[in-house]
Amino acid sequence: MNKYMKIKANSKVFGVILFIGFIITTICMQLSHGDIFAEIFFYDTLDTGMDFFHSIEYTRGRAPYEVWNTLYPPLANCIFYFLFHMIPKSVSEQWADTFESGIGARGTSIDLRVSQTPMFLFICYIIISVMLIWIIVNNYYENKKTSYIMCFGIIFNYGMLYAYERGNIVIYSFICSMMFVFFQNSKNKYMREIALMSLAFAAGLKIYPAFLGCLLLYNKEYKRAIRTVIYGIIMFIVPFFAFQEKLSGLPIFLNTLFKFQNITELSYNGFSFDKIFNTIIIPFQLIWKKELDVELIITVGQKLNIVSALVLLGCGFILKKNWQKIMACCLAMVVFSNQEIYMIIFMLLPLCVLIHDEDKVINRENTSIVIALSLLVCLLPLGNMSSETNILLKYIRFQIIILILICYTIFSFFKQIMVKNNSGRKLGQIQK
Repeated sequence: MNKYMKIKANSKVFGVILFIGFIITTICMQLSHGDIFAEIFFYDTLDTGMDFFHSIEYTRGRAPYEVWNTLYPPLANCIFYFLFHMIPKSVSEQWADTFESGIGARGTSIDLRVSQTPMFLFICYIIISVMLIWIIVNNYYENKKTSYIMCFGIIFNYGMLYAYERGNIVIYSFICSMMFVFFQNSKNKYMREIALMSLAFAAGLKIYPAFLGCLLLYNKEYKRAIRTVIYGIIMFIVPFFAFQEKLSGLPIFLNTLFKFQNITELSYNGFSFDKIFNTIIIPFQLIWKKELDVELIITVGQKLNIVSALVLLGCGFILKKNWQKIMACCLAMVVFSNQEIYMIIFMLLPLCVLIHDEDKVINRENTSIVIALSLLVCLLPLGNMSSETNILLKYIRFQIIILILICYTIFSFFKQIMVKNNSGRKLGQIQK
């Protein structure tokens, strides 16, 4: 215990780790003259911000699903359609008419990024998100120093910077998820209801934040859970009517979504459970020196994604601390489906709540989890390819830490069961 006494706050541990990672990455950027940038962030250097710009492009003609097979839910497309109407027709009329043409237009005179209005909208899109993060965090933490550290950590962590580079709507999905997690138990009844709407809005933008709805079930708040589901259905279904496809766009969207999740190649790069599983079997492959049954591994991996997510969500019903329950939900989100690195930002949610609830509670368990989560989300110059296994080093870091956090969650689950059983036995002995 004595070695932890020098640490006065868990928030400072988080801040120091993120700051060191940021400085190391900055130095590596300087030494490599920026060459390492594409290894850390999205590999296609022509594609910066295109999750934002292409999404605006896809809403032209109000047929994002029939024409473009877009992967965004209708609520997200409504936001981009709103932005589309701010762009002069003289600009939008020159845009490409097909997905392939849109990809080919990058770096040309009709690239959205070379026009004043789309670029200005993108800048505002980023600035507004930073302002919202600042406002939410400052209202959540009473200690100003802690709120400054957390604002820095949320804005400059790896996942958020990756999301900014992509211009992905996950930024706002995360912000809405923060609203729910931070204020779901607010003393203000209006704020509690806004928190429920925020979760529905977050799920309407990116779907997988719906996993956080399990927090209401853990606390046996069934009426609030039902209201949240109703809000979610409204925010998912109603926006379809803003487009020409209306509800006929729903099966197209779902089909595109399932195709995206249908993996046909063996990959190690990611942090869904199938990717972790693929990495774990590499040593066995090297020892046996036999070709693996790729189809079998992919099938098993996809099943493991579902099973691992269900196990983690199930653990939440027994776990004692609020941040542990949130971490179980966020881990389930991360391991369930194959997503880009920006998905890591959701792992900030349990970290933020842990620091809010137990910032001054310095012990082996709390500090170890803070260190693990900080190392998971901090920016580090890892990206070189391993020639033998074709694995990106940045994903190895994610996979190891996520596996550790999964083991911790399951261990805490069984530990809590044992505590309850022992308490029951003692109570029974007293009654006798």
